Amino acid sequence: AGISNGYNNAKDSWSFMGAIGSVIGAVAGAVKDGWNWLTEVVGGLFGGGDSGKKETDPRLVVLQHQIDDKMKEYREGRITKEQLEKKLSEYDGRISAIENDAAYAKMDKKGIWYSTFENSKEAVDYIQTKKELGLDITEEDRELLARTLWQANDKPLSSEVKNMISDNKELFRKILGSKVDDPAAVTAFANEFANKACVLNVLFMNIVTSPLKEGVPSSFSEMYLKLMKEGKIQGDGISLTGSINDLNNIQSIVNTIVGGDNKLKVDGYSINQGLSSKQVYNKFIELLNNSSILNIGGRISGHSIYLFNQGYTWGEYDSGRPGQNGARPYGQEYDLDFKESNTSSIYWLTAF
Repeated sequence: AGISNGYNNAKDSWSFMGAIGSVIGAVAGAVKDGWNWLTEVVGGLFGGGDSGKKETDPRLVVLQHQIDDKMKEYREGRITKEQLEKKLSEYDGRISAIENDAAYAKMDKKGIWYSTFENSKEAVDYIQTKKELGLDITEEDRELLARTLWQANDKPLSSEVKNMISDNKELFRKILGSKVDDPAAVTAFANEFANKACVLNVLFMNIVTSPLKEGVPSSFSEMYLKLMKEGKIQGDGISLTGSINDLNNIQSIVNTIVGGDNKLKVDGYSINQGLSSKQVYNKFIELLNNSSILNIGGRISGHSIYLFNQGYTWGEYDSGRPGQNGARPYGQEYDLDFKESNTSSIYWLTAF
């Protein structure tokens, strides 16, 4: 059964900390594209008398796809570890069904695109749930995230941008003018956006796969809207203000996204620091010896790529996936693209 069936059929109870008389909450909504994540009015009451037994509201639905509220409730003890584990198990079942399918395996070997998650919000929810449970974010998890951000026409990222524009027409009217009311023009812009989103994608992936729990955007769209509203997006509606090779600029942008100056620290090396491309490249190689740095953002020849420290080499998880020999397979070794002559900057994020 799919995740939505697991959630809609679940009849688990809430766990409350302390002597709470009653808790009633209501969240309404549904996620598009067939995933019917529903919430209902929830009531869970402690029984009276000496028994101290908890009564279960039969209408209870386990968890909705709402990261900020639900993770906060878990940390406050109002959602049990078992409920998060159930949620993760349902995700894992869905992932396993796709990853163990021979047809998808063949596609993966050839570097052909496919996605396990419907959109970036599902991918973030999966990763944040693992963080809350104290589980490692694996290389495979990073690949799942990268797949939702593929820079191509009419794929999940383009669709997410299209929906974002539809929900924020007045904001995007500043960029698109009257075209914001033209579906064909919006689709064309969303596809252009997706194809040029490497800088934003790498930034998003590094934040999502950082140790941070609170402040991580629940989706690519949420991150983008924060940047747009704070004046961090240029007039084309796609490019960040400032240079991606300016580490101070990246720090300012990260602070805007996560909502504070003391959450994630940006470190790195850049030609903007007076280093040569060769020196930046050599620093990049040296970082392999630092096991605390698991992923970085790298900039080569005008393109940004997310990389994972595999211990012996850097593996590329490129959402753009161009290349002279076709698509870059996920996990491809860095030295097929990163050279002494073209590496302009690298950066990584650590929690304060």
